[in-house]
Amino acid sequence: MRTMLWPVLLVVGFVNCASGGAIDSASIDELRALAERGDKDARHALCYRFIYGVGTAKNYSTARHWCEISSKGGDVSSQTLLAEMYYHGQGIPVDYAKAFELYSSAANQGHPHAQFMVALMYGRGQGVAANDALGRVWLRRAATSGNEPAKELLQKLEGLRDGA
Repeated sequence: MRTMLWPVLLVVGFVNCASGGAIDSASIDELRALAERGDKDARHALCYRFIYGVGTAKNYSTARHWCEISSKGGDVSSQTLLAEMYYHGQGIPVDYAKAFELYSSAANQGHPHAQFMVALMYGRGQGVAANDALGRVWLRRAATSGNEPAKELLQKLEGLRDGA
């Protein structure tokens, strides 16, 4: 029954975490200088840019460094990106338990993609004991927060429940 309710899905919709303003147009060197002086937006921008190779080559080791610093500084988007690295094994071994811990923290702070991932991980039993009820709770939260993949999956699951 679980496989019907929680289809094996590829992770859909990555976190849209780009900062605004001058940070978007800053060079990597400018961002580093700002980040080293404590600029939270610059730290997050480096986390994001090194993961996805925006304005620089992908470098998961450097991304992890900036994601960890930014996460510890309270940036939930960086925390979610760090969780993505653990979930997908980007430059580090896959660690679903660590990914779940990070996603859960960000989800509890209202991050829609993290909420969606917590739902999926409960549904799949990745890094946490499978729990359909909690999976649905988090799926509803993610959908309510505006996460489109969560809205789509919730609609499909409710259609299955209703016999559609």
